[in-house]
Amino acid sequence: MKINLMTDYAVRVIRSIYKSEKGMVTSNHMAKTQEIPHGVLMKVLRQLRESKIIVSHQGRGEIAGGYSLGSIAKETTFLDVIEIMEGAIMLENIGKKNDKRIENIEEDEILKEYRRFSQIIRAEMKKSTLYEILDRETNK
Repeated sequence: MKINLMTDYAVRVIRSIYKSEKGMVTSNHMAKTQEIPHGVLMKVLRQLRESKIIVSHQGRGEIAGGYSLGSIAKETTFLDVIEIMEGAIMLENIGKKNDKRIENIEEDEILKEYRRFSQIIRAEMKKSTLYEILDRETNK
């Protein structure tokens, strides 16, 4: 399993908004403070917005727009963010029924172990929400 930089950026975005005094942050501010290239940041923001973890707000006149956390953000786990940014977590794409390299998949003990490891990793990543983690970080 390899977690890419886009996922790290997504976590940084959520943290940035969470820690914001106003509860809303502009993309320019996030790009600067989180050191994320603006073009890449916009892709991350789009994915988080489509998943409803964040909400975008249009600016009007002298009132700046920005991004705030959506209602589902409180229940969002690391697993959720990883799967939004990268797809389902699997140790490898092993043991598909149409994979002619593997015979007797149901009896394959190695495949069973891969699946067991994947279940353990998924369960651990679902134990805490990002809010719980950020609360611990804030209350240190």
